[in-house]
Amino acid sequence: MKTILFALSIGFLLNPVWAQKPGEKRHSITPIIGLASNTSTLFTISPNTDVKLDYLSGDEITLPITLRYQYKISNGNFVGVDVLGNYNTLYMHPAYHTQGYGYVGPAVISHAGTMIGGDIHYSKMVDLKLFHVFGIVGFGGYRQSPDNTYTKDYSWYKNASPVFYDFAVAATNNAIRKFMPITTLGLGFRYRHLELGVNYQYSLRSPVKSFEYQGIQYDNKLRFASKGCFVGYRFEF
Repeated sequence: MKTILFALSIGFLLNPVWAQKPGEKRHSITPIIGLASNTSTLFTISPNTDVKLDYLSGDEITLPITLRYQYKISNGNFVGVDVLGNYNTLYMHPAYHTQGYGYVGPAVISHAGTMIGGDIHYSKMVDLKLFHVFGIVGFGGYRQSPDNTYTKDYSWYKNASPVFYDFAVAATNNAIRKFMPITTLGLGFRYRHLELGVNYQYSLRSPVKSFEYQGIQYDNKLRFASKGCFVGYRFEF
């Protein structure tokens, strides 16, 4: 009898902590679309006066998408995962020096551009009666899709200086990393089921590998960044 009473007492004490309130919705799914400016750090590597490599950004305006799942762990506190879709605008410009024209060379995109990824995150939400304000911090990454069609052999680029061909292949072929880790920060507000806010993603590592040319290793300081706004609709269950 004492054992039964002890078990009932423990159950009574723990019930407010673990029990879900009647009708409380702890799960949510939120489709999100954004309008963002995606950039990569501008950076130049010049092993000598004959050749150089520029890392540049193309059309910066993109429409990232997210499918977000969250679980309510306590009042105002959530953990979740995101499935991410975004676009990397990075391209490379290997070039050689010419008399009278400076540096010339082709622009090369050595990846598919579209990136699929994900993250895990924590979110804090504050109820301001008329609407809710929330912040998000997360860590994850994107899978990049290298495309070396134009970088494994530059014979398609005619009449360049002979030194250009070896350098261009060394600097750009197999340059794109297959995985790019990122951190995510977000701030927004929710009115009923509609969410609006701003989002910032920053790569924890360069999207491009270092390369070796004439026995010397060359590193870059590139970082991918995505800054923009978003709108989403939250489904709770």
